[in-house]
Amino acid sequence: MRVLRFLVYLVLLGTPTVLAWTVIREVWPAADRDMMWIALAMPCAGLAARLSGHPIPQMLGFALGTAAGFVGVQIVVVAGLVALYSWNIDDGFGSPSRVLWFAAGLTAALLGFTTIPSRRRQAQQRRERLAAARDEGARNAAEFIATLDLPDETRRP
Repeated sequence: MRVLRFLVYLVLLGTPTVLAWTVIREVWPAADRDMMWIALAMPCAGLAARLSGHPIPQMLGFALGTAAGFVGVQIVVVAGLVALYSWNIDDGFGSPSRVLWFAAGLTAALLGFTTIPSRRRQAQQRRERLAAARDEGARNAAEFIATLDLPDETRRP
């Protein structure tokens, strides 16, 4: 089910992205090089924001990481298919820019998806926070009871 959902998101997000990049490459000849840097910068910024510890940069990091992961996978798929296609025609891997695209996409996918916290890790962190809050509440209650001036027989051990 997760794989199917991932593929649906990939198609929904990937189709407009690939079309947009095709148009950008026609209008902006240096798009190969510049888009590679953007593809690499997004997951790095996302990872840095996730590691910052502050909630707002972490949300930004989650968004950037998710986007970079999907974009990176799209780059890998598209660049890989183009490279395989050119391999059949040219008897080689293709132009160096295609190799760089493939490397940039793979890096973006790996870095991007590492910024996405797993559900298990989120659940574990939630349990730890609840346990810490429960322990803190019990400590506060014990301190409060200790400060009351109660007869000894009403105190609980």
